[in-house]
Amino acid sequence: MKRTTLISLLILLSFNLIFAENFSGKIEPPFWWTGMKENKLQLLVHADKIGEYVPSVNYSGVQLEGYHKVDSPNYLFIDFYISDGCEPGDFEILFSRGEENLSVLYSLKKREPGSADRKGLDPSDVMYLIMPDRFANGDNTNDEFEDMPDKFNREDLRGRHGGDLEGIAEHFDYFTELGITTLWLNPVLENNMPRHSFHGYAITDFYKIDKRYGTNESYRKWVSAAHDKGLKVVKDMVFNHCGGKHWWMNDLPSRDWINQFENYTKSSFNHYAVYDPYASEYDYNLQVRGWFDKMMPDMNLQNEFLGRYFIQNSIWWIEYAGLDGIRMDTYFYPDRDRMAEWANAVLNEYPDFYIVGELMIHNSASLSYWQRGERANTPGVSLPSVSDFSLYKAFENCFTKGKSINEIYKTLALDFLFEKPAMNKIFASNHDKNRFFTFVGEDYRKYKMLMALIMTTRGIPQLYYGDEIILPGDKEGMGDQYVRQDFPGGWPGDSKNVFTQLGLSGREKEALDFNKKLLGWRKNSEVIHSGGLRHFRPEDEIYVFFRYNKDEKVMVILNNNQAEKLLALDRFEEMTGNSKDGYDILAGEKIELDKKLLLKPYSALIIELD
Repeated sequence: MKRTTLISLLILLSFNLIFAENFSGKIEPPFWWTGMKENKLQLLVHADKIGEYVPSVNYSGVQLEGYHKVDSPNYLFIDFYISDGCEPGDFEILFSRGEENLSVLYSLKKREPGSADRKGLDPSDVMYLIMPDRFANGDNTNDEFEDMPDKFNREDLRGRHGGDLEGIAEHFDYFTELGITTLWLNPVLENNMPRHSFHGYAITDFYKIDKRYGTNESYRKWVSAAHDKGLKVVKDMVFNHCGGKHWWMNDLPSRDWINQFENYTKSSFNHYAVYDPYASEYDYNLQVRGWFDKMMPDMNLQNEFLGRYFIQNSIWWIEYAGLDGIRMDTYFYPDRDRMAEWANAVLNEYPDFYIVGELMIHNSASLSYWQRGERANTPGVSLPSVSDFSLYKAFENCFTKGKSINEIYKTLALDFLFEKPAMNKIFASNHDKNRFFTFVGEDYRKYKMLMALIMTTRGIPQLYYGDEIILPGDKEGMGDQYVRQDFPGGWPGDSKNVFTQLGLSGREKEALDFNKKLLGWRKNSEVIHSGGLRHFRPEDEIYVFFRYNKDEKVMVILNNNQAEKLLALDRFEEMTGNSKDGYDILAGEKIELDKKLLLKPYSALIIELD
């Protein structure tokens, strides 16, 4: 009898092992950590008929609180509570269906010391935006794969060009020598789409680095290597939509996992409907539930499981890769309250973490609604930082459309609307806009003037790769691909190489040297990082402002005229005080602060006052 029982037990164990070896589904997050502030974990399990099984667990410190079946029988969502004293290790999740059993190991890892105390970005930083496929090809063995239809083709402006993480890592020194402190990469998660996937915004797996860039492990090491060079890393995330070829599109957990209509329905792109106190439900739903594009299904974050999925996905990447910040794409297009819940969950786990939302809103009142703070007594307000499209619009009016420099003054005068305007990300170009040099009409004088302004006014400056060498690019006239070109020198055999300065024109070298001087100075200027801002209403198209603290004062003068101008200084005595001279940081020489200054056409002066 005992022998029969032993044989039966061996048969049962063998049966379980066979099931475990044959498990071909997904569990997300793929692992987790002990010691997290948020001690509740929800697993998404996807496998054939897994919804017919009942899960159980027997591991000290881990309690199964419940499980949820959804429309598809191939999903199960399992809720765990992980106690404070739980030890790291592997534990078995047992799935039972009648006499059948399926066993899967799940790992709880130990957190890195100080993980919760990581510091994000602040106004001492300068951010550099890179489209990874277009910067540098460091590993040509991962340029294309048989199971990825979008193939390597540098002749196709919308094709894959082979840039990768290794190519960027090879040039970490270039960024630090330029004065950059932070790298923001356009999304690096898998985009296994049929074509035009190089931009990264059609994600097909939220837990997997696109193998044309590297692997999850190589990304983790890449972030660590960036940190070793003194560079922070901001990860670009997208929760509003996924790629049409995402693995779950073949088997949605439930019909409301994505926003669905009788016919294809595009978003209204009407941001007012999200925070308008009088907005109709129709207008709100059209804005939030409408799709961006037919190839990118719109995610329904009102689905509680999907909302939780994205919260955990962010925390997983922060903890796993050691990130310093997140740039959230299309922030006001998903459900407002769920996005606030997401941001608050991340900031609860990492109180000093940096999050910036893409909010393509061109007026300060509407934009300021989204910034976190005591003034914002409205739902959905949760962001430490916003992309300052209101200031971008002022730059555009002045430098592109020929309007008065007063546009910039008036926009900054509305900073009382923001809780922390110094945390706003400021820029004049990115992957969705004309390049910086094209933005200023390819006028090198205006280019230097606007660059000086961005690097000295309040906020966290952001450059787009190539801005430093006056790389042109006209999106409005020619399309996205013309502002997403290859960085010169990122590929063997390039006729122009920024890293070695081979083939650069005299003006391109001059621009690079100008930016190294300006950014290098900014990197060590405490008064720019944290000092106050005081400005004077522009007169005769001359804008003057000061950055100051108790020990330092910097005077910035912008002449937005195509002719020389004499500037009388008596109007600024409340800030200049008894200073008789200063140091012109761009010219690298002393400058006398007489009663008047001669200003060159379309020029900037940055003067450290004695």
